[in-house]
Amino acid sequence: MPDNPGRTEAPGYRLGPHPQIAATAWIHGSNQLEARRISDMRIGLRNGSRAGLQGTALKFWYLRQEHQVQMREGTSLGRVHRPASLLVLVAEVFGFRIFDLNHLCSLNTSMIGSLSSGRTVAAVTTFHAEGYAQYGKRFLESFDAHWPADVALHVYGENITPTGFSDRIFIYNLLAQIPQLAAFKARHKNIEAHNGIYKDGKYGYRMDAVRFAHKVFTLADCALTIKENADVLFWIDADTVTFKDIPREFFDEILPDGCYTSYLGRVQTYPECGFVGYDLNHPAHEEFMTFWRQLYLDDSLFELPEWHDSFVYDLIRRTFEDQGKFKSHDIAANAPLSSHPFINSVLGNFMDHLKGDERKEAGASFAEDYLEAPLD
Repeated sequence: MPDNPGRTEAPGYRLGPHPQIAATAWIHGSNQLEARRISDMRIGLRNGSRAGLQGTALKFWYLRQEHQVQMREGTSLGRVHRPASLLVLVAEVFGFRIFDLNHLCSLNTSMIGSLSSGRTVAAVTTFHAEGYAQYGKRFLESFDAHWPADVALHVYGENITPTGFSDRIFIYNLLAQIPQLAAFKARHKNIEAHNGIYKDGKYGYRMDAVRFAHKVFTLADCALTIKENADVLFWIDADTVTFKDIPREFFDEILPDGCYTSYLGRVQTYPECGFVGYDLNHPAHEEFMTFWRQLYLDDSLFELPEWHDSFVYDLIRRTFEDQGKFKSHDIAANAPLSSHPFINSVLGNFMDHLKGDERKEAGASFAEDYLEAPLD
């Protein structure tokens, strides 16, 4: 990838100790996992350049304790050790999706530690002026009505400054608060490929780096600046409606003590990231957030096969887990398998997530979205 004068590296933060992400994969056969020989598969080595992967943010070599698949330039798959327990590796190499269908999304943490009462909780989201009119105002009203009164909400608004809400809702000017986001958008706003536009003119959200950068920069800024004022932070998409009072202890249930992050897992693919929790006091917190943001600061994000937040979050989370840096909690682990795990998990007892334009226009998820009654 060509050198970019807009690249920056977080002051005092060196990313070198991380192993490099490479295209490692298990390919699911009819009844077993098979390693398929795939020659000359590369991520970030396009046009003979190694700068992206050997440089700053992508110094990963994706290792698993139970097996290794090493890929080298110009060669096929290297050593393969069948894992004792089947784990998923989700990767995409030039449009080739690879899964372990037996994976059940990370760790079922129902037996990890005891619930930690008394932790202070905050939430964060972002929306623009059009989003505020379509769904954001309703989001804020329902948050104020049903979330515990001691939970603060941090809202990063783009071209909008909502008023008339309680003083526990803090409003920030998104681009003024985060100049790095403004710089990222300026670098890439005129590059169609970085805005999800394929060569044939069709749109694909998986490659819309600019759109999803708002979410990543907002989360990182909030998560790294409010650590002194909260113990736990939940990202929540602004197209969410809370319809029932949330008990204070619920937050301990969905982010158990001993876990750094919690998410809505989906089998065969990356999680839904409309609701994600983070323990701001975890030893790996600053490293995780700084690393994620760095992908955008030096543009090494574009060495990955997909550029939306859910894919990148999942890839980094798995890598940190493999290195033993933290444990995660899948909120949807006991929910029925669904492409809409938010409302089919315990979150569905209190909130509705209006994913997509059709649900936003309808004002609610559809009856067929619910596979069974929400879990208690």
